[in-house]
Amino acid sequence: MKLQPLQLYQGDDFSLAITLPEYTDLNGYTAQAQIRTGFADDAPGPPAATLVPTITPNAPTITITLPSFMSKHLAGSYKWDLQLISPTGLITTVVYGPVKVLQEVTR
Repeated sequence: MKLQPLQLYQGDDFSLAITLPEYTDLNGYTAQAQIRTGFADDAPGPPAATLVPTITPNAPTITITLPSFMSKHLAGSYKWDLQLISPTGLITTVVYGPVKVLQEVTR
């Protein structure tokens, strides 16, 4: 697992490309990523935000995005992780970390 802190700005679009060198090809994989106020067991219910992962074909890269309409509802500190789901259904958490959302000034 790789530690990747995120810093977002409230109300802005966010995008980050993550390279996973231990995977040579992510064809057939899917991914999921969430931002929560705490760990899933400590913060039941829906996530604060769902990141949108996009897998680059024939490459070990996943780009996570969060549109502005979702980031505008966030402020403060959170946690996040990214899970890969193999073609056979094996789930592996590959990236995790804290999330800091800076409050916007301009609306």
